[in-house]
Amino acid sequence: MTTSRTRGSTRLVAGVAATALLSAGLACFAAPANADTSSGPLGFSVQKLAATSEGVVVAIGSSWDDATETSTAHAALIDGSTVTPIDGVPADAQLNAVAVVEYADGPVALVGGREGNQAAGWTVDLDAAQPTFAADGEPLPWTSVDAIGVAHLTDEVAPVVAGTAEDEDGNQNAVALLSAVGIVELAENGTPSSITATSDATVYAVGTGADGQSGELWVAAPETPVATYGVGDYPSAVVVSGGTVLVASSVADSGTIEAIDATDGSPVHTLSFGTESAVAGMALSPDGETVYAAVNDYASYQFRVHAIPVAGIGDYDVDTADTTYAGGVLGSLALVERGGLTTLFSPQYDSQAGTDVIAGFDIYGELDAPDAAATIAGATGTVVVGQTLTGGTSGWPEGTTLSYGWGINGGQWGDYREGQSLPVTADLVGTQVQYIVTGVKGGDRLEVRSTPVAVQAAPVVQQPVVTLPTLPGVTKKATATVAGPVKVGKVVKANVGTWPKGTKVKVQWYANGKPIKGATKKSLKLTKKLKGKKISVVVTGTKAGYAPKSKQSKPTKVK
Repeated sequence: MTTSRTRGSTRLVAGVAATALLSAGLACFAAPANADTSSGPLGFSVQKLAATSEGVVVAIGSSWDDATETSTAHAALIDGSTVTPIDGVPADAQLNAVAVVEYADGPVALVGGREGNQAAGWTVDLDAAQPTFAADGEPLPWTSVDAIGVAHLTDEVAPVVAGTAEDEDGNQNAVALLSAVGIVELAENGTPSSITATSDATVYAVGTGADGQSGELWVAAPETPVATYGVGDYPSAVVVSGGTVLVASSVADSGTIEAIDATDGSPVHTLSFGTESAVAGMALSPDGETVYAAVNDYASYQFRVHAIPVAGIGDYDVDTADTTYAGGVLGSLALVERGGLTTLFSPQYDSQAGTDVIAGFDIYGELDAPDAAATIAGATGTVVVGQTLTGGTSGWPEGTTLSYGWGINGGQWGDYREGQSLPVTADLVGTQVQYIVTGVKGGDRLEVRSTPVAVQAAPVVQQPVVTLPTLPGVTKKATATVAGPVKVGKVVKANVGTWPKGTKVKVQWYANGKPIKGATKKSLKLTKKLKGKKISVVVTGTKAGYAPKSKQSKPTKVK
């Protein structure tokens, strides 16, 4: 393998270039992550991603055409909300791995995969006016490049690559390449999925064994035999911090992170994130103190990023508040650190666009503001439909940038509305509302919340004030519940129960707290546009001479 410390003379060998990578700064975690903005639709499903130190993301993946039953390879550059397709992507290629290396005069992406039955690799000059795939160098005698990492060696920084190669008996064996070690056979009939290396040129790779399911950790140190250790099924990622190896895999249908002693392969601790979950990706902070994990919980449809202290992993509680919730399924993670602020990037499925976007999550330290407070003007515990709530705040350090919003029933699942005021509408009946103020100063952040207030239904007060009696005879038999499977393509019905004689009953369906136009019948067909949204129904009873009475169902997510 050719090595070089200058960008112009670097040669690509099966998607690998010897590089000098700029070291990132330190990242810290002292407060929950904050979900930032997402990119525009990519138009394809992301397989892997990597990011430059400036937060520009390179995403690779594919799209599927049902009509022709063919898959097409794609790559794109994401800078904020701007998505730029990368030219020259071989349409029939299979793209498996991507890493970013940074030279003094600009960053380069390395992409690995296969074309036909031959391993293939490409470079992408990320500073070019139009980034373009470029092949260079002699290809390795492999059938596929499956993973690319970056090794910070003692005297150089070099890519480390894993793939599969066919032997004379026709076996597809897992192999690895690092400039300081050369090509190493990791396992017979193995398929690697993730690779990294430490400063002493020790290679750590994970993948599946001969059965295509059981996970294995392979450790290849210079001039020593490869050590193999069993891990969970279908391992997706590996990182190394000090003497600890962290492997993301599946154990008994639960997404897990296994902490393993790097010296002898003995288990240290296993974190389990619950049944029907998966750890889609991991990223290690530059100081090696924190590992970030993207977790998809398909049992409860929760998607979140955990920040896990490596040194205290044995005592980590997976229910800790050190998490951020995402709006959809997450994928592999890429981490950058800029000016004391750590940002994580992950692909996330956008159900409305029907394709992936790149979501950014900012990780802040905790802002020291002990006197910061949030209040709701004039609130005494309950508010009624027709009021407008006004928030107030005080006690912030000088120079703090503030943002304002309202959390509905805790503010999870997107039940959050921006602004310093909030009109109290009928869809809020039965909820708890809090004013939320977030302060950011430098790389630190603090969120404060007001005392919650309960929202009740009430007539709109006009002048002169007319107090109407409560609609009589309304009992628990008057209901607002949703019946039927809450899945796309199905029809759900509103159960309104029994209301007093002479009452006119109206129905309005809501999605994510907003009225669905024209949805005023007792039945509602769940279209694709509603997938991933939380639907509810509000039933309102009216009778001449009485105040209206509303009941609201519990919001339920459309599968």
